[in-house]
Amino acid sequence: MSASAKEIQVDVLNLESIFKGKAKVIIPEYQRPYEWGKEKTAELLADLEEFFIDKKSTDPYYLGTVLFYYNAAKKTYEIIDGQQRITTLLILKTILNKSLSNNQNITFNSYISLNGIRETTDYAKKEINLLNKLNASDFLNLIEFTQVITHSQDDSFAFFDTQNNRGIKLGPTDYLKAYHLREIVSVELQEACARKWENAGTNWIDGDYLLYVFNKILFRARVWRSKNVPFENDEYILDTFQKRTLISPSNYSYPLFPNIYNRQSLQRTYDDKGKFKDLENPNPTNNPEYFPFSLRQPIYKGLQFFHFTEKYLRLHDLLFKGDGAKGNEIDELKLFFNSVYNSNMSIYLRDLFKLSVVMYYDIFEKDGLLKFAYHLDYLLGSTRVNQSVVKKESAQKCLTDPSHNLLDIIAHAYTPQEILDFIKGIPGKDTIYKKMKTPAKNGVQDKYRKRVMKYFGKNATEFKNRKSWLNEK
Repeated sequence: MSASAKEIQVDVLNLESIFKGKAKVIIPEYQRPYEWGKEKTAELLADLEEFFIDKKSTDPYYLGTVLFYYNAAKKTYEIIDGQQRITTLLILKTILNKSLSNNQNITFNSYISLNGIRETTDYAKKEINLLNKLNASDFLNLIEFTQVITHSQDDSFAFFDTQNNRGIKLGPTDYLKAYHLREIVSVELQEACARKWENAGTNWIDGDYLLYVFNKILFRARVWRSKNVPFENDEYILDTFQKRTLISPSNYSYPLFPNIYNRQSLQRTYDDKGKFKDLENPNPTNNPEYFPFSLRQPIYKGLQFFHFTEKYLRLHDLLFKGDGAKGNEIDELKLFFNSVYNSNMSIYLRDLFKLSVVMYYDIFEKDGLLKFAYHLDYLLGSTRVNQSVVKKESAQKCLTDPSHNLLDIIAHAYTPQEILDFIKGIPGKDTIYKKMKTPAKNGVQDKYRKRVMKYFGKNATEFKNRKSWLNEK
């Protein structure tokens, strides 16, 4: 460790304590301007209202890391990371007629910063009633940060880069975990949920497993409705699984909705350790795959969010983890997936296959599962054999063309046959197979065709009549 690295100081402090002992705090010229304005301030106030007023919490509210570089030559503390949050809180403090100390009266020269400060101030003044209620809870003294002080500019930027560019950057799943853990009143249960969350994140060889499931399955299953089919990004994930989640009616229960595992319960109650106490079912299961949820149901803050996530992580593993073999429907599904989709297949089509299968299983479990997989592949495969390059937009169109949305049909079907009939009725795919030309040898289309033929035990001359294979297995 370098001499300068040894001088890095780390503390957990509230707003007042952060400025204590610092003669002068500045925002260096190279920093981006203050831009939070109305939207971000509204989000912060909503979170503070929920935490301090709705929940009446007296616990600290954690607001992340603030990074300073101490410039010994100028005897100033430069804010490297955290100026948006710090500035906003100082604006709120000023509006509450609390005077700022000299070192809190930070100077801003950028026009953009001044405009952002004006917008935040104007908005916050309109929320004075809320601010007064928060002030009664002493919220400014209960907001805490992790303060990091470096005494070397190299160290400060190295730390900042580590936080933001080298894999330690807080991603949407980190924010979701922190946000929903705050909603759980039992410390023991918080710790248990955090451990399960972290363990789930390591169960994947291709990056962030949690992020994969949220991006490719949970988000798409919930948002790809009718003609509203945006591709996922961090902002959409947080909007869907944080901002749009609901508050449970009590600290130790969350509502339930009708689905395959729940025909009568209206809520699920639990104790500090997460043990369930459902009145209608004295022995509710703790096996995640049987949790009484469905993909498109409302999500509630806190424990229900973690249980919801746990269920679909488990279903993904149940359906796709392992080699598969001849046997029951799930083993056969794995065998089919690994034979056809897990090698040299368009990653976009592979993700859509998984999404559709999870949605199907969520409603019908093993009932007709393999037959559905064959029909689904017949649909997705029509894009593969028709295009040497499959883009994500053309892959998506397989399921959510303006004239049809297979995901909506799955979500609202009462019987498996409704879904099969719908896939059969999607126009164009039969013609693609019948008119397809012999693909270039060992190209992606040829390899896909060979994998399918090998699985079904067919030859090339029969491939154009592939539709007839669907009922043979």
